Amino acid sequence: MAAGLSGKTRIRPSEPGQKASGWTKKLIDQGVSDISENNDSDDSELSGSDEDSSEDSTVTEETEESEEAVEEENEEESENSTVQKPEMKLATPGDWEPFIEMDANFFPSFLISTSIIKLDAPEPPDPTIHGDQGGLIGIGIRNPAKGTRVRLTISENLIMNAATIEATLEKADEIYFLCPQISFKYDILLKQRQPLPLSINFALSVNGKEPVTRVKTALIRSINDCPTFYTSLADESYADISFLFAAYVNESHPMIDVILREALKTKVVDSFTGYQSGDDDEVIRQVYAIWKALQKRGIKYSSITTPSAHSEVVSSQNVRFIEESLNNVQANCVDGSVLIASVLYKIGINPFLVIVPGHMYLGFYLDEKAESYCCLETTMLSAGKGEDFFVETLQETMQDFQKHEKKFIADDDPDYQIIDIDEARKLGIVPIAFSSN
Repeated sequence: MAAGLSGKTRIRPSEPGQKASGWTKKLIDQGVSDISENNDSDDSELSGSDEDSSEDSTVTEETEESEEAVEEENEEESENSTVQKPEMKLATPGDWEPFIEMDANFFPSFLISTSIIKLDAPEPPDPTIHGDQGGLIGIGIRNPAKGTRVRLTISENLIMNAATIEATLEKADEIYFLCPQISFKYDILLKQRQPLPLSINFALSVNGKEPVTRVKTALIRSINDCPTFYTSLADESYADISFLFAAYVNESHPMIDVILREALKTKVVDSFTGYQSGDDDEVIRQVYAIWKALQKRGIKYSSITTPSAHSEVVSSQNVRFIEESLNNVQANCVDGSVLIASVLYKIGINPFLVIVPGHMYLGFYLDEKAESYCCLETTMLSAGKGEDFFVETLQETMQDFQKHEKKFIADDDPDYQIIDIDEARKLGIVPIAFSSN
């Protein structure tokens, strides 16, 4: 690798660390808290090709001012927002019906990766919601009279344990929502490779009377299905949950060590030291060693992104796990990005995922302070060989990033996102564990 290479391939933010902080946190805070706000959306998936843009990449003072304004606006919207449950047609007092958010889809990837996230409850809490303020499953009921006592039980099923909630509904003719805390069976969710219908029993007792049971059918999606966002057809609002791609980055996967051994055999580097050398060029050489090892495995680009089922409400994409990409020697833009990101995070090089319209590529910081970084188009793994080709790929990907830089800084368009893996981990997005099944 030529000396001084990093000077040709890196980007230095307009302010040190400016882009390194806040992006993923804002995405997670807004996405998870808004997950139950919208009911209808268009289906949209990442594919293997990017869309061109003619935007100027220069970051001006005007852009920085715009960024500050957007941040202030987002903070104000977050402070004023409350969790909204689905609109229900409960015409008569005493009417009730079950609901399951996300178009009655259970996404194992979402449930597993967000299982330890601790979100602040809405302030003030919504008085019409009893139980889990951000619950994905429960019932809506039009209160027949002041002081009505209700008891809801959701029966145990394939993916969840039984759950019960009791409440007293104070305001007559008000629609209330009962959302018990759900204990999911994560070991079962982890093994879900095919879509599977699931019947869920809801039993409601009113004022101590015999419970009335109603059944709602949901769909358990494949663990490979990554939900990204859904948009309201009514008002075009959306819940962006594209941060879930970080769950497919698995730095603890057992095959990571195999890849690292193969990368050392390329003789590009003697060891993997992350940022210890303090040399940008050394960081890039470590990335090139991993790139070269994956090339020797013969991984080729594959455009498969189709999820296990279709929803008019929730957009999602199929993402291959590390073992699937390596064993099948195929990867699309997301597969390749999360694969290499997993290896980099393992050796102490902090990666991030770059989302542009219809596409994803990889980014990685060249220093611990995130003062400079590179971007890499992983779909080019099988398109050429050698250091010169690798450098050319870095340069072309960097140009694309710079072309969209204003969009990333503005942070007001869900088609342009930065998902910082280290930040996602600190906020509680856990990797989906490797399963030999």
